[in-house]
Amino acid sequence: MNILVCCKIVNDLDQVLPGDWQSGPEGRMDISYAGRIFNYFDESALELGLRLKDGYGSAVITALTLAGREESLLKNLLALPFDRVARLALEHGSEFSPLQTAARLTAFIKAEPDYDLILMGRQAGPADSGQVPLLCAEMLNLPCLTQVIGLRRLEENIFQARSRGDGGIKIITFKGPALLALGNMENAFLRIPTLKQKLAAQQREVETVSSLPAWDQLAPECANSVLQKLRKKERSRKLIMLKGDSLPRQARELYALICNQLARTRT
Repeated sequence: MNILVCCKIVNDLDQVLPGDWQSGPEGRMDISYAGRIFNYFDESALELGLRLKDGYGSAVITALTLAGREESLLKNLLALPFDRVARLALEHGSEFSPLQTAARLTAFIKAEPDYDLILMGRQAGPADSGQVPLLCAEMLNLPCLTQVIGLRRLEENIFQARSRGDGGIKIITFKGPALLALGNMENAFLRIPTLKQKLAAQQREVETVSSLPAWDQLAPECANSVLQKLRKKERSRKLIMLKGDSLPRQARELYALICNQLARTRT
């Protein structure tokens, strides 16, 4: 079984001082002093990948990140042990472009051997768009399961996922390959490597991938898209005062208003 886990390293916002949330020059905030951690949802994806590897020793698991320079965090993944940790270059200005992020991740995946499972967190800061997993699945022509909170393997290339939706928790049985967007998993904190594991991984290196095409070549149909205008949707509210001088009359008046409204919507 071949597993890919996509992860992002972000600032630990719990360390940001209250006064620093105010924007500075050009609307920017300086939170560079905050520690760097794996995005919470991606941390669940990393731990889930390790649990799958624990259950099926023959599984090969790769961690992929964009422009993550925090060597200590990435080296810890090699110690856990991930079979491979790769880092993609992030083009300037793409931090808030889910389409560019998805295009670069997709280009890497298409250049690699087939993956049975691709795991991602459902969203990541600072944009928190929640679009990258869906865009990747569309570009790769793969089924996408969202809000996944549990996963187990039933048999060869057959899996069962638990997904949390508006109607509750759904149990979904599917066949790989597939892309899963991880939601709020319970007890899915990334394990900490032991000193022995860290020493064993000292000589292993994080791979930097810089041979991918430029963004405008990966998605030429979207590369020239330019934001022209933003417009706030007009919303109006209407207040109707009930004129009845008693509760029964007000109730009849309200009933008549509701019936008239329903009649208009049906026509």
